[in-house]
Amino acid sequence: MAEEQRQTEDYLALSEQDIKLKERFGRILARMGIDVNLIEQIMATVQNQIQLDMLMGFTKELVDERFAALRNYISQVEEYHKTFTKVHAAVEVMQTASGLTYEQAKTCVYYAAATYGLEDLSIFPILVFQGALATGKSTAMQALQKLVYKPVDIGTKLTEASLRDRLSVNAKNSTAFLEEGDSLAEDIISNRYSRETAQTTVKKAGSAGKWFTKELDYFGA
Repeated sequence: MAEEQRQTEDYLALSEQDIKLKERFGRILARMGIDVNLIEQIMATVQNQIQLDMLMGFTKELVDERFAALRNYISQVEEYHKTFTKVHAAVEVMQTASGLTYEQAKTCVYYAAATYGLEDLSIFPILVFQGALATGKSTAMQALQKLVYKPVDIGTKLTEASLRDRLSVNAKNSTAFLEEGDSLAEDIISNRYSRETAQTTVKKAGSAGKWFTKELDYFGA
């Protein structure tokens, strides 16, 4: 029995070529950033061909993981480049159409892209065009309408009730455009940014002189 065990151990013992292969895998692990002390511990456990096979399998798994991570990184970089190219082109179109600066046009394009997540968001900021008369605000808004999610022209010179109704009926989860918005009820416009603050209850006139309560939700961009 002892003789058979000795013969098995001799059979499984590492040859000179195996030892070189073991050292090579150690260098591979080092290049992959594995801690040197850990590599030394792993190498110390590899004393026969079975353990060498286990080391080779372990190293292959690590290499495959690293290559998968690298391929994923390359894919993300390529996707980013494609997205950047499209966004850059849209920014240039927006800038040309509106007369905005590059940074202003970029803000508009990013804002427009974000509006496509309105259905899933609970908070969304309000974008305001500010400037003196005849500085291109209306032109910029017209250009932006072609980019945003569900653009809705709300109009101007609205009463507070009319503004609230139009935002809730026509522009919920949409992108509302308001000319001269600073002359309208600012609390309604500012409250629109959050689903929580954009919900309200109002009294409506019904038939036979009766009044009823109606819940409104005017959240959107």
